[in-house]
Amino acid sequence: MALKRPPAWVLLVPLLVAVGGYFLEQSGWFAPMKQAMRSRSVPTAILNYGAFGKIIKQMGLVCAVPATKSKNATASDPEEPAPEILFVKKRQVGPYEFLANPGGRKNLPSSLVVKATDFRPGWPLISIVIREKDLDDPGTGLLNFPRNRGRRWERLAYVSYFEEGRLLFASGAGLRLHGGSSRTMRKRTSYRLYFRKEYGANYFSPGAFSQATNPLKHLVVHVDWPLDKPFTSCLAFDIARRMGCQTPEVKPALLLINGEFKGIYFLSEHVGHRQWQTRLGHDDFLFYEYRGNPDPESTRRYMELKDWAADPDTRMTREAAAQRVDLDNLIRNKFSYIFCGTDDDIQGAAVLNMRNSSARWFWINWDMDRSFWFHYDSRTKVLPQHIWEKYPFTFAVNPRATDVRSVLLRRLIHESPGFRTEFLRLVMELMNHRVTREYLLSRVAYYQGLARALGRKNLNSIEDLGRFCRNRPAFIRNQLQVYFQLDAPLQCRLEGDKQFSFQIDGYPEQGDYAGWYFKGQVISVVPTGRTRAKIAYWLVNGRKVTQPELRLPVTIATVIRPVLRKSS
Repeated sequence: MALKRPPAWVLLVPLLVAVGGYFLEQSGWFAPMKQAMRSRSVPTAILNYGAFGKIIKQMGLVCAVPATKSKNATASDPEEPAPEILFVKKRQVGPYEFLANPGGRKNLPSSLVVKATDFRPGWPLISIVIREKDLDDPGTGLLNFPRNRGRRWERLAYVSYFEEGRLLFASGAGLRLHGGSSRTMRKRTSYRLYFRKEYGANYFSPGAFSQATNPLKHLVVHVDWPLDKPFTSCLAFDIARRMGCQTPEVKPALLLINGEFKGIYFLSEHVGHRQWQTRLGHDDFLFYEYRGNPDPESTRRYMELKDWAADPDTRMTREAAAQRVDLDNLIRNKFSYIFCGTDDDIQGAAVLNMRNSSARWFWINWDMDRSFWFHYDSRTKVLPQHIWEKYPFTFAVNPRATDVRSVLLRRLIHESPGFRTEFLRLVMELMNHRVTREYLLSRVAYYQGLARALGRKNLNSIEDLGRFCRNRPAFIRNQLQVYFQLDAPLQCRLEGDKQFSFQIDGYPEQGDYAGWYFKGQVISVVPTGRTRAKIAYWLVNGRKVTQPELRLPVTIATVIRPVLRKSS
């Protein structure tokens, strides 16, 4: 069937539209539209709502700048978001405007200042660019008012984050100073970055830490103290996290400010209520900050816990304490400070998840930079002979300590035999299976590698870390023996091929194993996978044991050898 030819007037329609469009474009009515399209200014009303705006900002295709004609926004509550940045009748009313940034993340100021020579193997790099007057202005500069806090002391900056020389993230952000006494030290200042839609991306680079931190709204860029021992906090958090503590995610990084190298810092998610909303997936929880500004209800409830823990008329039992606090978390939290020799452990936050019907308080580790080293004055303190003898166990259960964790640990150890047994079992397991010599020295070697990548030849501080890690476990075991009036710990060894796999005390182990146990504690050995079918029986100190799984009370030093089935 032949197609009909369209009428002649239909063919004229495109021509008439094109001609009409040309004359319309040349008219005065269309001139403002032409000018708006040529302008680098981008209407923020488009960017502040919906998925399109979020994507454009996260990709760095727009760049926030101080508005040239704006009314400075003020907030009644300094922590509340500033008024929305909108164009009302073509007039800018917010403190910032967005400019088109066709080059994307690579074209932001914080990316452009980075040179190829700034990168070092294995080192993340974070670059921050901020107007000099926002740092140094006599009346408003952040560095001239280091103790001022809150939203009014937040300034627009640009931040770019690189790993292995690759740009993974760049955006505008709000910059504040961070920390306590360190705020006044201009040479090595710590910072906090806030990601908000009025600056650009409203969260930091996904995957920079673990998935548990996403979306990361705040990023701490923290100097480590002392300056000649730059990996203290990172190693302490490594150990605490390995022990199963609640900790922020951290990583060492190099910092540039306005293109100037500032040295070794570490990056961390912020221990605050908003970030822990991400962790818990909701905001129905109490959050008591030791060094922050906790809300009244969190303070009231935490003080109730403190009064209960310190009440001498209260009979402290494991069962009563377990109704109020997560005892497993309590042990891990306190023991991480004990093991690392942290002499400033009244830090972090306590959390009570209100959506859990059996909600119990748990603690988050924070600020562990006073670990591994003598931070106090040797002229006024009698120091141990060796650094690994710092902060003995008795310091953790000092009767004068009033922190809830210290009071609970001390009372439970002395008043609850069941808790005392649980405490000793768990801390010995952590040293046997989690913070082993191999693990500790592998982390020290990692930080040695980072130091060498910076061309550092003096590695004395890292070698000191190695000495601490090699000797600390034995010192802690001795401390426990003395404090609890126990016999010396006994070594148990499992001699196995590296291809064999086991669950020892519930922890996965491969091949040979050696651990320490106090007399009466139990070692359990369960072969897993293909290993189970290969073992015919065991020799325990030369005695044949035919059970497929071992559960042995330790009474003497023990050697366990699996004997294989004969091949058919």
